Amino acid sequence: MAVRCFELMEYGLPAERFLARSEIVPGRARQRVRFRPNSPWKLNRHVGERLSWRGRSFVEAFAEVNHREILRAVLIELPQRQAYVALDVWPPGQLDEEHYHFVCQCGEDAYIQIGEENAAVNAGELWRVDDQLQPAVLRAGSGPSLHLVLVLGRERAVTCLVSSDQR
Repeated sequence: MAVRCFELMEYGLPAERFLARSEIVPGRARQRVRFRPNSPWKLNRHVGERLSWRGRSFVEAFAEVNHREILRAVLIELPQRQAYVALDVWPPGQLDEEHYHFVCQCGEDAYIQIGEENAAVNAGELWRVDDQLQPAVLRAGSGPSLHLVLVLGRERAVTCLVSSDQR
């Protein structure tokens, strides 16, 4: 049976390098991450601060190459063997939105489920998920899981006026 709700876009990505190191040094205040004025992370600050510059750059480049803009980014942390119905932060998609799921960390037996279909996931994989009819269910495996959920929308087109002066 062919899987219709899931498409593996990338695999083998260095997931451990996509997360910011949150080492807290006693006596030193935590530095706030600064984003450029037009950064998509300004609206997704909590997630942007937890990603490293590599993670943010990868997501931005992936969106740009696919002519998409980052509408929403959410990190979902699951304890071992727990499940999460991604309805509140990852509602069934609109026609002009695409949902992507980047697996930052997971144990064995982790999967995404939509309806009757399952896709086993591993750290470092990026999945496109078609959840227009039913919500996605994330299931942690034998260890804790961390998932980056992205909602990408069509890029807003820039209108250009072309002059056809023939002199």
